Amino acid sequence: MPQLKAWLSRHPVAGFVALAFGISYLLGIPFLVFASGAIPPHLHLARLYGPRLLIVYGPATAGLIMSAAGGTGIRALLSKLNPTRSDAVVGTLIVAAGVAASAAGLLSSGVTMESLRTTVRANAGLLAANFILQLVCIGIGEELGWRGWLLPVLASRMSRLRATLVAAAIWTLWHGPRLFDRPAAVVLFAISVFGLSFVFTWLWSQTGHRLLPVVVAHAIVNTPMFFLEQTGSVAPDRLQSAWMMIHVIYTILGVTLVMWRWNWWVAPPHSPRGEWPIELDSATHSRREVP
Repeated sequence: MPQLKAWLSRHPVAGFVALAFGISYLLGIPFLVFASGAIPPHLHLARLYGPRLLIVYGPATAGLIMSAAGGTGIRALLSKLNPTRSDAVVGTLIVAAGVAASAAGLLSSGVTMESLRTTVRANAGLLAANFILQLVCIGIGEELGWRGWLLPVLASRMSRLRATLVAAAIWTLWHGPRLFDRPAAVVLFAISVFGLSFVFTWLWSQTGHRLLPVVVAHAIVNTPMFFLEQTGSVAPDRLQSAWMMIHVIYTILGVTLVMWRWNWWVAPPHSPRGEWPIELDSATHSRREVP
């Protein structure tokens, strides 16, 4: 055990990646198969989210283990989820922006505004339940690892641009089954993950490195499509087209953020101009905030 802890201290990113992928695939997939058969068919939401829990909490669990091994402590990582007074306003704006992006993708794919209104009114409870479950299951499970642990560690060593690219590449590979789709769909998905990664990095930085706004953003990206798949109110081909358009919208947003503040993205991590607030202790690989 001491040797493993020493190795994790010397290779924190590799250790995190190994843990995240190992937990999600070696433990998460068997649990997915078991839970899918154990949960009764009529419990639709439970069957949708429950079996995925161990998979999506792979990054979060890896982040918690690395925090404990690196000396920063589990409590420090979990504290990043603590809400602040400004999170209500920020969260509302994020939800509004996410709804607008999803509506734009759906409308561009031929779905009418009236049909969307009718679907939401008739299934408001289901929509709210999906959003809450996305927050608790998907958003926290992934973001506690990706933007809670991985991005800060990468950002302490390299520019925001490089840190985001590395995190995005790992995040893309983690979605293994999605990479066996049609080539065009895989390329678009990978590009959108990179685009969203830039959006999430920018949001994480602008909100004082808090995780709750990013968790809300992650949830609102996923909720509309999960919700509409369950209602069956949109034809599968149109829903697929809309999902692709939404990917494009988020990709354009991410690229725009990079081009808008290019110097901010490429600034070295410890330069005064870069105002990068994270350092990594070279001996312990633990993180500390810089005033």
